[in-house]
Amino acid sequence: MFGESFDCLKDSQLHPWIKLIFSSMKALAYIGVVNQFPMLKGLLDLFLPQEVKRVGREHFDLSAQKVDRRLESNMARPDFMSAILQHGLSEEKGQYRESERIMTRAEIHSNGFILIVAGSETSATLLSGCIFYLCTAPHVMSRLVAEIRSTFKRDSDMTFRAVEELKYMNAVIEESLRIYPPFVTSLSRLVPQGGAAVDGHFLPEDTAVACHHYASYHSESNFAFPDKFVPERWLNTDPVFENDRKDVLQPFSLGPRVCLGKHLANCEIRLILCKLLYHFDITLRPESANWADQKVYFLWDKPALMVALKDRFPAAGMSSSQEPMTLVSE
Repeated sequence: MFGESFDCLKDSQLHPWIKLIFSSMKALAYIGVVNQFPMLKGLLDLFLPQEVKRVGREHFDLSAQKVDRRLESNMARPDFMSAILQHGLSEEKGQYRESERIMTRAEIHSNGFILIVAGSETSATLLSGCIFYLCTAPHVMSRLVAEIRSTFKRDSDMTFRAVEELKYMNAVIEESLRIYPPFVTSLSRLVPQGGAAVDGHFLPEDTAVACHHYASYHSESNFAFPDKFVPERWLNTDPVFENDRKDVLQPFSLGPRVCLGKHLANCEIRLILCKLLYHFDITLRPESANWADQKVYFLWDKPALMVALKDRFPAAGMSSSQEPMTLVSE
């Protein structure tokens, strides 16, 4: 995105920008609640703790600095910023080139912040939840590992086109998105001009409507045994789940405002999960037995997920170890 690494793998420490993500989410949670009450919007500064505001500003400023460094560099390798800058850069709003509007620096600052949060933390969160639930369901883990290791003989065989053909892995990912959706709450829409009927109820125009992800995915009205991790429900082989309303699962939203990074996220998640389980035997450490007991601020405020990794190919350069390892940090 910015043409530079966050160096999180360099010294096993999180970049300050990433550490600030969850503090910023708390600020957004406050803002989201206050925005539901128009008469209180003017009092937002009174409701929002000063420390939360400070952290939010610091987080955004770090993003803006990264954007500015990227704008001043001449990257040979195309990245997301290359696409954003394809029509140039303007310091004023309303500028066009070949009928395409040119983005301003301020707009790129805002979009850079959103793209990194939405494009990194959500995928990392889903993978964290997926690994946790796999570790708590050994029969599911065994079946998925068998599918991956019987399909691929070497790492280089794992391409996106190849891994998307793994039916059980696809079911595991769908079930992970259902039981532990990265975006937990809801994204509201406004009823269009003239109003609309929703589920038999007429709603006047400009009414804010939303569908809560976690509540929808954990409702017995939509899924049998909603609080159980059962990938088989997505294989259409068990009559117990034949009445599941699978179309309810829309973790990337839907319609014209569907997540722009949906296909990229699906690619990342499948490749990373496949490579992890191809190379390592993974077991949960006792200290993470209650890992799923978490608070939510739009995103999960997840603790470190402690697992033990055993390398299947220690001769390839890494010694086999059963020492605890933080797979996903705070």
